[in-house]
Amino acid sequence: MTKGRSTYQLHKSISAAEKSRKCYKNKNHCRDLGDLMKLEATGFACDTAEHSFVCVANQPVIIDTTTNITVYIPTNQTVQEETSVRPYARQEDNLQYITPVKILQGDNTSRDCQYNHQIPAVIFSSAFTGNLFHEFDDLIIPLFITIRHFKSRVLLIMEDHNPWFLSKYSKILSRLSGYQIRNPTLILVSREKTRRFLNEDEIVGMMKEVGFRVVVVRTQELSDLDKISKVVNSCSVLVGAHGAGLTNELFLPTGAVMVQVEPLGLEWASATYFGGPTEAMGLHYLRYKIMAEESSLVEFYGRNHPVIVDPASVFAQGYRAARAVYVDQQDVRVDVEKFRRR
Repeated sequence: MTKGRSTYQLHKSISAAEKSRKCYKNKNHCRDLGDLMKLEATGFACDTAEHSFVCVANQPVIIDTTTNITVYIPTNQTVQEETSVRPYARQEDNLQYITPVKILQGDNTSRDCQYNHQIPAVIFSSAFTGNLFHEFDDLIIPLFITIRHFKSRVLLIMEDHNPWFLSKYSKILSRLSGYQIRNPTLILVSREKTRRFLNEDEIVGMMKEVGFRVVVVRTQELSDLDKISKVVNSCSVLVGAHGAGLTNELFLPTGAVMVQVEPLGLEWASATYFGGPTEAMGLHYLRYKIMAEESSLVEFYGRNHPVIVDPASVFAQGYRAARAVYVDQQDVRVDVEKFRRR
């Protein structure tokens, strides 16, 4: 899947289902589209039916996928027009968990692109899956009908990313599009001295299972600022235990996700130093507060020790006393099943 902003030349079709109506740039292939004149005049038009909603542009467009997908169609009009489409076949059902794609017409020429493509793209949602009938009837077959005319020269962009759907239908999708399916990239900050992930391999395995391309970044790699900033800026998710390495959230692209694992006793520092600023940076923030059993301190002090049950009493002894325990002595063994559900 493409990330960031992309420009697609010549043709843009937004629909996962064209069961009854089809429109392409060639007039001979347009059927049942009352707004052909608008397409010719403005370069953009939509056709609605009971089951389908097809929008077509015959000019370059800009697709922003940093948050919910937005398609910008540059025009000379001063008043911006907005169209919202749920990219799924069952338009009559108005499925609320299908994330809408926003289409904006207006002066959008000032927007920059990270990638440029000279081919069409089709946006579809995989949110309404899990039932074999609906997966084929409402998604796979309509997707085939929509893009078969392109003879695999088309990019697929998935809204509502569903890793298991990609895994299940990867062979079919790879035939529909001649371009490689790319899983979103997740960076895991791997600490080597304190606040280490004791079951890091298990964590990485789980992340791969749910559909991420995982990049493990070691502490020494963080010293090359030029290199690490580019790596982080190309990823969708940054995960790490509370620590200086999470400062790299500064380099995340707008709309990315920062996941902070909060070790025992470090809730305030986690929220203040790294969690709080994410909103102002345009990021999505997820906190994973570990349970006592996930901290290595339990093995050392015992489950009922004040270090475990009353961290405030340790902090009352001063920062140095608290740091020696919660910052310098603690490692984490993440409950991967709980983390997966988070």
